[in-house]
Amino acid sequence: MMPRPNLRVNQVTGLGAFLRGVDGRVADPAGPGDQGDPATRRGALVPPGAPGFAACLEPGVRDLVLAVLDAWDCLTYSSCEGHPGGGGRSPAPCEIGILPRDDEERHSIERRARRLAASFASASVELLYETTPLTSPVGSHPAVQLVFWPKDGWDSYFARLSGAVAEARRCLS
Repeated sequence: MMPRPNLRVNQVTGLGAFLRGVDGRVADPAGPGDQGDPATRRGALVPPGAPGFAACLEPGVRDLVLAVLDAWDCLTYSSCEGHPGGGGRSPAPCEIGILPRDDEERHSIERRARRLAASFASASVELLYETTPLTSPVGSHPAVQLVFWPKDGWDSYFARLSGAVAEARRCLS
């Protein structure tokens, strides 16, 4: 079994503007289709209601993010389809970051994440969730992370990741 990730390091810049733009009034700050940079593991904060939001999601996680938004009526601030690494970079797991609007919503998302993880069955991928502080220059906010983590190493993980993401999406239905 692979050691579990440290989900405690969770930082973002531009959170104040992101939170003000949640209602979709802010123009797409990333530009249409900007899916971030896997090499630096950085991407723009795009509110789910912004024009072009879906195009800013990486293809391997897009359908799942949209399904989570629909099923849980929540706010995501981050997602990654997972990347094998290389060039001195370590692999990055597939993940979704959710920013609850208040404590009541956080508790609801934590319950849903716990049920999703319990109903998820994959031989090589584990679905983890954890509430971590999201730190930014405007303060710290609790965030819920959903992380697809390898059970037996990165090689089998990436070979089976798309099936695991599809299974999680089915579990949401």
